[in-house]
Amino acid sequence: MENMQNQSEGSNFQITDHDIEKIITTAIELHPQLRGLKIETISDPGLMTLGFHRRPKNNDEASVVYINLGVSSEKIFSERKTSVQQVARKLGISESQMTPRLLKIFIIAHETGHAYDYSKFLSHYGSVEAANKHWEEKRCSELNDLPIPGITPPSVIKMHHNGSLAQYITENNLTSRLISMGIDPNNLTQIIERQQIGYKDTTAERDADEIAVQIMRKHSKTLGLDLDKW
Repeated sequence: MENMQNQSEGSNFQITDHDIEKIITTAIELHPQLRGLKIETISDPGLMTLGFHRRPKNNDEASVVYINLGVSSEKIFSERKTSVQQVARKLGISESQMTPRLLKIFIIAHETGHAYDYSKFLSHYGSVEAANKHWEEKRCSELNDLPIPGITPPSVIKMHHNGSLAQYITENNLTSRLISMGIDPNNLTQIIERQQIGYKDTTAERDADEIAVQIMRKHSKTLGLDLDKW
């Protein structure tokens, strides 16, 4: 895809990752509503994800998929084992067939899925303000059902890494909530695992996963995956 530039840092840097280029191109081929999608880069080693979607703030802005260059797909693969297992199930393959590259491709395809879902909200509600209001209401409702309410798994993992997760649980009186959900409040590994499972089961995440699978299945051979043989 031409001119996939690092808009966020204002340089002429171009994403040269062929996988990411092909994912974005394929997503646009499948869903022309994404033609205005912007691709930007950040570098945040503490953020345990390879990418994320950001909604526009007003009618003059476009949806953005951010690519996080500060963390490797190998690190995400080793740190987010629950996510690896879930992606394998989505793709209909065994966990042993998962690789860091395959996880990277899925994550970026997934984020384009969020952008596509948002485009449907925007089309339905007619303005960024209205679309954001309804998107946020739906998203908040789903995130508030998680063990650590209102927080995405990468942020929970980041809190764990910097040593603040246990303190956050105590300060926000989440101990009884976790116990009621069958989670040991002192087992931070279990908390993170359940956070990831609950998050992936939200409507927004399931919908984005479906788009990711669609993209990867349609162009698996082009991406060098050939999923049909697995």
